[in-house]
Amino acid sequence: MTTAVATDGSGAPAGPLLELEHLQMLFPVRGGGPGRTKLYVHAVDDVSLSLTDGETLGLVGESGCGKTTLARCITRLVKPTGGHLRFRGDDITTTGPRAMRRYRTSMQMVFQDPQASLNPRKRVGQIVGAGLHLTSGGANRETRVRELLRQVGLNPEHINRFPHEFSGGQRQRVGVARALAVEPALIVLDEPVSALDVSIQAQVVNLLGDLQRTLGLSYIFVAHDLSVVRHVSNRIAVMYLGKLVEVSPAEELYRKPIHPYTVSLLGAIPIPDPTLSRERTRRTAKGELPSPIHPPTGCRFNTRCPVATDVCREVEPPLTLYPGGHQAACHHPLNVTAGDLTGAVRSVQSPLSSGFDLPTEAGVEPSGDGPATA
Repeated sequence: MTTAVATDGSGAPAGPLLELEHLQMLFPVRGGGPGRTKLYVHAVDDVSLSLTDGETLGLVGESGCGKTTLARCITRLVKPTGGHLRFRGDDITTTGPRAMRRYRTSMQMVFQDPQASLNPRKRVGQIVGAGLHLTSGGANRETRVRELLRQVGLNPEHINRFPHEFSGGQRQRVGVARALAVEPALIVLDEPVSALDVSIQAQVVNLLGDLQRTLGLSYIFVAHDLSVVRHVSNRIAVMYLGKLVEVSPAEELYRKPIHPYTVSLLGAIPIPDPTLSRERTRRTAKGELPSPIHPPTGCRFNTRCPVATDVCREVEPPLTLYPGGHQAACHHPLNVTAGDLTGAVRSVQSPLSSGFDLPTEAGVEPSGDGPATA
């Protein structure tokens, strides 16, 4: 039976599964003394996002941009220092450990390194079945564990093996089975295939797709490999130095990237054809990632951006919502038309510290690789 779903102005279903409202995670820097200014690492700084049931949101960016910290905030492995985190409408930002137990069965996490995330002293049956006491599966624990192993493509007879007896891909399947044990609605996948061989990556990605279709799961897929993210995601969010710089439907992001940082990430994707690889023009970001303790004023990408001007260094751009649900935080957006600019509005997910002026003309990619001057 098909049911009509209420939508908001961007066409997204009303009543999201997960909502992030100006979420912030600051880590204090050790050291200093009386009278000195306290310093913080701005790991996640004013991030607003939403996720609907059955959706896969890809979260991408280079190392140090805050992807993993955001994933740990979402699952409440760390407590955010600001903003709001809502799960099915309930604010769980400051919920205590005891009260969080009822949400632990609804959201789980699969970690990047399966060898480090699985207890080497416990057998697979103990690892996968650890959370079953929270659900009705606790009564028939062994039967349920065997069923979960079969569901992720492992031999149920391996229930008494230790993690070191499996290959890397098999260990990651054990991690997926452990997450599925409590029947969650949301699974946060923190670079789940980056430590695996390419052939094994494809198998695990296909497994995750099959599980989503069968169980109706929602995923947040954290990765730095944009080729994998494109294959699995409905929408993609791009992070840079703790901030969101672009959020878009997956295919549109690859076809029409708006933010210069996204263009540089796409330019770093290797092309298997040597001839095409030599012919294409790469627009990769130059220089080092700025310090998250002292992030740049204005747009945080301005120190490495080839189209940056004075306004980029002085005013933080708001997230601009373009027709089709494509959002980008850039004063000089690329690959947009006059019609896109006319239909653009300031997104409600814009950071509180951002300005209110929307871009009035499309940016032009420079012929060189250095930062542009005003």
